[in-house]
Amino acid sequence: MTLLAIQTILGVLCVVFQVVEPACNFPDFVQMDPKIPGSHWLYRVLNQNDMRAFGVELTKVTFKDDLMTVQMRKFPRGFTVQYTRNCLKTVGSDKYVVSHSVQNTVVQYTCMQFVKRNVNVVQMRMAELSQTSDDSLCDDANLKLDDWPLIEERDIRTHYHQCPLIGGYNIDELYDNSGNSELCANDFPRPGIESECMAGEGMFFSFVQQVCIPTWLKMEPKQQAYCLASWNDGNYMFTILRDTTHPNYWAFRSPATISGRTFNALLMVDVVTNADPTSETNKFLTLTLRKKQITALCQDGYLDGPRKCSDLSTRCTEDAVLKYCPVTCGMCDPNTYPMYQSIDDKYRGVWMKSTLHGNTRVTLADTSVDIQNLTKFDVIDIGSLGRNYYALASTFENGCSPRFTCMELAHITDSLIQYRISQSKLWPVFSADEMCDRQTFQADLPPIGDKYRSNLMKNLVSVTNQDTVSCNIIPNNSALVSTEQYTCSGALMRGNCYSDNTMKLTTKACPQRPTSEEYKCLASFGRGAFVITQTTQKAAEYRCWTFSDDKVYVLHSGDCDENTPSQITAGYRTPLATLTLTPRDDLCVVLLTTRPTETTTTSQIHVGTKPPVITISPPKTTAGESSNAPLSLRFSITTTVICLLLILVR
Repeated sequence: MTLLAIQTILGVLCVVFQVVEPACNFPDFVQMDPKIPGSHWLYRVLNQNDMRAFGVELTKVTFKDDLMTVQMRKFPRGFTVQYTRNCLKTVGSDKYVVSHSVQNTVVQYTCMQFVKRNVNVVQMRMAELSQTSDDSLCDDANLKLDDWPLIEERDIRTHYHQCPLIGGYNIDELYDNSGNSELCANDFPRPGIESECMAGEGMFFSFVQQVCIPTWLKMEPKQQAYCLASWNDGNYMFTILRDTTHPNYWAFRSPATISGRTFNALLMVDVVTNADPTSETNKFLTLTLRKKQITALCQDGYLDGPRKCSDLSTRCTEDAVLKYCPVTCGMCDPNTYPMYQSIDDKYRGVWMKSTLHGNTRVTLADTSVDIQNLTKFDVIDIGSLGRNYYALASTFENGCSPRFTCMELAHITDSLIQYRISQSKLWPVFSADEMCDRQTFQADLPPIGDKYRSNLMKNLVSVTNQDTVSCNIIPNNSALVSTEQYTCSGALMRGNCYSDNTMKLTTKACPQRPTSEEYKCLASFGRGAFVITQTTQKAAEYRCWTFSDDKVYVLHSGDCDENTPSQITAGYRTPLATLTLTPRDDLCVVLLTTRPTETTTTSQIHVGTKPPVITISPPKTTAGESSNAPLSLRFSITTTVICLLLILVR
């Protein structure tokens, strides 16, 4: 072999076995969502709640594979690129050596590490800018945490983060650090905070009146906020808040460990998360919080603190004192208030709301309602509410004010009822008229939606009573079964010819589903437009079958309501499966069976032989009549057919 040949072979081997360093991309959780054009992270959220004020700066950051772009806008001008960073190599598993370029000119290098606080909030650790790209930049000693987190809204409407602060608090002192002054020092009632008192509420700030709020804070007198992320850092817990309806953000700093009933917290409009915010901003409030002690409906709201009810007995002519100090002012007697009300017998029991997100148990007792993962309510008597409406009250041991909620119930069958509950009203403002007003029945804002509260009735299936009813379907249908994963053929038919209380779905070559599945019909309502079933082979699986023209949409039983067909058509809701039905000519296939010792006089059926099959067909239509029966049909076998079957099986 010549020297040239050996060199050629070695060269090829070097190419083949050369280790290629993988591409350096920033982590997936900071990359922009390609489905959301223009999506970006907000950075240095400084005075952002005045975004259209002259001179206000807004910084946004985007990540695309290995490229990080930082842009800034000073209103009213547009965005301009401040600098870019390119990922050069990965050090370890989560650190990145990057180049730092201004106007496409590489000037320096640094190392970056990303700390994921939640889906929507990320912090960066960075080294000082350097003239070299040495790996030592990524040593932990060189990485400093950036106190200005990145905030992005990609999953704000689908992802809920529970706030770490739980309970109700009066604000004894409200101090404006930007103006070095106390706000609303002598006001009654006092401002307060209620946090995660009921599932999905987030944090609720009550400043009572607008003069208690600095204009730069951009909050309303009654302000609800969701928590995007929270984490401990040293002695403090930092929480990032977002307005439930507008893209306004705040940072909330509280002690990492709360001992006793009083503590100080900071509410900052500039979203910075260091131990001493004064190094970055003075636009924050210092709140002296005191945990409330309201554990009953008839109780004074201020038992202690700088302005307690026992000191205000001479001011009971004032509406606010009369309302928040009902015992001191003689408005109610704790020994006799409230009176309780019994729930109608037909609604009592343990019920299940089955949804895509899991099952929720709802227990309706004599004078109480317990909704799993929400709260437990007492049913109280506050006067006439109308048929099937109930007034609910919930009290807490954590300082949260009592809540008043309206519940509506409807009896469909012994196996199915429907319910909805309203938005809650905070103590002490409540009345029969206010509680069950139609406007109070509303779903929560995303991402909670109609998980707990709704303007529409939701299905509850009995855990203990699964009595069946007529399914009200055409006995035999060809079906095209479609899901997000597959499409296949099959048939939807009665479970058997003698009873239509069950139905069966058979399929051919459908991946990840049985070839035949039977369902017990627990309810049929809406003139047959909705059928609620329990899967025979899976006792805890409840489905809703929504019939619309030639389509049948299959969902979890708790996920369907009167708006389901239109929402699916509009693309707002995705069913578990969609069936396209075509009624078949043969209405039912009857398989005749006999006891082994019996014979029939009409036809001899011997043991071991295949029983005869009788096909029952629909009557022929006359001119002008349609042969297409509606999908929802109460099918009854004629007396003649019944007699014929009785003769054959005797």
